[in-house]
This record gives sequence, C-alpha cells and structure tokens, in this order.
Amino acid sequence: MPNDIFLHLGAHKTATTYMQKLFRSNKKYFDSLDTSLVLKRTLSQHGLHQFMSWRNHVERNLGAKRPAKLERFFVKLASSKSKSVFISYEGLLGSMHLGRSRTIYPAAEQSIELIKKSFQGKNIKVVFCVRGYADFIESTYNWLVKNGSGKSFDEYLSGVVVEELSWKPVVNALRENFGDENVLLWKYEDYKGNYKYINSRLLDFFYDGADDGELSYEENSDKNVSLGKHYMNLMVAINKLINRSSAISPRKKKKLKRVVRKVLEEVQRTGVGRAKMKLLPDETRKTLDDRYKRHLDELVNDGVRFIRV
Repeated sequence: MPNDIFLHLGAHKTATTYMQKLFRSNKKYFDSLDTSLVLKRTLSQHGLHQFMSWRNHVERNLGAKRPAKLERFFVKLASSKSKSVFISYEGLLGSMHLGRSRTIYPAAEQSIELIKKSFQGKNIKVVFCVRGYADFIESTYNWLVKNGSGKSFDEYLSGVVVEELSWKPVVNALRENFGDENVLLWKYEDYKGNYKYINSRLLDFFYDGADDGELSYEENSDKNVSLGKHYMNLMVAINKLINRSSAISPRKKKKLKRVVRKVLEEVQRTGVGRAKMKLLPDETRKTLDDRYKRHLDELVNDGVRFIRV
C-alpha cells in the first residue's frame, strides 16, 4: 500500500504533454523506485480523463456520477501494492477552455478537496507550473483552433473575464489542503530552457533527494506545435467552412479537421511562416504581463516555493 502520492496537476499549456511522454518513456526508472505511474492515457482508459472538462462544470455537483467514479479510482490507487503513486494529468483541476470557464480553473478548490479526500492519510506532494496570462490566453486559443473551432480570437476573448485571471486561488487552494512544504511550483518561462534541471528538482522534491538516478532523454520530434498567426487564421477559416457544411457527418468533420491540422503542423515544422503569434493588443498584453509578475512576487513573499534557475 503506497505511503506517498505525487501529483503533477499542470497547468495546461506548460509542456505537460511533453513531460507525460518523458515519464512514460522512463517507466523502468519509476518501476525501480516502486512508483506506479498514472498518466492521462490511464485515466482515459477508465473513462475519467474529461472529469473536470465538462461545459459549465462549475455548476455541476461533485457528487455526480463521473466524480464519484474518479474518487473510487483514486481510492483503489491508494490501496495498490506499490510504495508510491505518481499521477500526472492537467485536466484534474478543470478545462483550459477559458471561453467556457471564463477564468482559470474556477472549480479548482472543489477538485483539490476531492483529491485530498480520496487519498486521506497519505503523504501527498504536489507540483504545479504557471505561465504568463497573456501567453496562456493565446496558447489556449491556439489549442481550440487546432481542435476544430471556427471562432475568431475576439469571439473567444469575449468569453474570458480577463481582469480576473489569476493563478493565486489555485495555488492557495493547494497550499491550504496539502501544506506549503508539500507544494512546489515553477514557471513555464523557466522550463523551456532549463527543463532537465527542473525535472531533476521535481524528482528531488518527490523522493526527498534520496534518488541518485536520472531520467533518460531522447530526441522527440512528435511535440505539440503552436500554429503561427497566418496558419492559425487559415485553420479558423477552414474549420468554419467545415462546421457550416450540412453534407458532412460530424464524424467526418472531425477527421477532416484533424487532417487539415496535421498538414498545417507539418508545414509549420519546416519553419515556413513561423511568425510569433500575437493576438492580444499591446496594452492588454502589458497589463497582463505586469499582473503576472506582481502575482508571482506576492506568492513568493507569501512563502510559496518556486524552483529557481
């Protein structure tokens, strides 16, 4: 029965897909530490990966069927034979679709309480990555377009309460439920150039520095590709045309949009037309960047631990 529960809860758009592929490719490493890996794929196999990604999930009762099923799954994990369990999935706190949730993970507190309840009596350690608000908005919109939306950026942004975007409620809920000593953060802006160092610090945090091993890294070309501005505008137009068609079944629409996305991503990888995506007005971006820096300073001054590079 595990004593330790390790949680990597995101956030979305902070290299979580890359990290989960890395963890999966190092399964033997975690096996050697008697740690059971539970990634998005595992949750998907149990029909649980969209637990907190429902539309209007804030209004839904956390005692509903799917959360109850998730809780039973967690309780089962808590009684497994391994020494520790490592869960990495950014969707447990909510959806990245800001146009629906209107702000960042509005139901995070309820989700965190459910996780704590499921692993009651266990030693829980949580790691979490934050990202600048302006980049987070634009990156989540990019994800939406790549997954078939024909909405313009202005339409997406109209559903976001920009002035309320903040990581602080999520981070504070983690601290209140698990304790400052069991919560560790890092910035996505730091991870991009220091990912091996940060990954190493995460393992030190989980295993109290007792592990002498290292993760094995392989060059992986199968990474999430953010579309440049021109390609993204092209995909929005194509998605809109496909969505409007009454002659194509929903299933075929999904397949067609996936093909379009793959083609544009492949062209993007060649380096052609890779203009940096800037969708927010400069004034709005500056306001959001300043708020992000201020919130980081406030969290640090309040005792939150960040990995420093």
